[in-house]
Amino acid sequence: MTPLREEFISTLRLKNYSPKTIKQYTLSVARFARYFGCCPSKLGPKEIKRYLLYLIDEKYCTSSEYRQNVCALRCLYSKVLGHKWLLEHIPFPRKDRKLPEFLTPEEVSRLLESVKNPKHKMMLEVVYATGVRTGELVRLKVSDIDSKRKVIVVRNGKGRKDRFTLLPEVLLYKLRNYYREYRPKEWLFEGKVGPSSSSVPQNACKRAARSSGIKKHATPHILRHSFATALLEQGVDLITISDLLGHDNIRTTKLYAHVSLKKCNYSA
Repeated sequence: MTPLREEFISTLRLKNYSPKTIKQYTLSVARFARYFGCCPSKLGPKEIKRYLLYLIDEKYCTSSEYRQNVCALRCLYSKVLGHKWLLEHIPFPRKDRKLPEFLTPEEVSRLLESVKNPKHKMMLEVVYATGVRTGELVRLKVSDIDSKRKVIVVRNGKGRKDRFTLLPEVLLYKLRNYYREYRPKEWLFEGKVGPSSSSVPQNACKRAARSSGIKKHATPHILRHSFATALLEQGVDLITISDLLGHDNIRTTKLYAHVSLKKCNYSA
């Protein structure tokens, strides 16, 4: 490991970045260095601009991956190399604000009924009833289910933040039946070693979408969108929904208001 990479990783750790983010940022900087065959400390604004244009022109990555590359370079040059003046040469891209996709309650029912494996079905039901992200779902522990207060504790979510989300009575009843059948020890959804992989609910949702005949895009993340949209249509305020979803900025949550409004206008 080069001294610069070691310092970069140490800086990210000290700033409490998640292991996943540290890995992604380190890979982004490594690809940047390989592109020029040179240490990033010897590169400047011209090379950074050339590399970012390469990512755009060659469609090397998605828009979210492109933003990740920009974040990694900005972090390297400002926080590690101390070249804060370089930030103006690494422009942060505007984020596309697309309306979130969602399924109606009827479509969600069709989807869940098409899941053959009871454990996989329980995973998707938790996502729809609580709005947790897939990564948060598989890291849920049995001890995170607070049946007395009717909440689920989401620990170390996006941004390494803890939060509470809903535990509806119906879901609690199903989770108790699930517990009696599978007897999970630590992780609510156990894999062969440790927690289950995020790919398990993703693949289960993909298979169920095909067999149910739903034409819309259906993923666990779409179920999370559907949870938020359903709450909004039940009259729950945006601030509460934002807290339940773990959004950093309420502007992200406001997109669901546009979805709900669009649906109302269409129905009218």
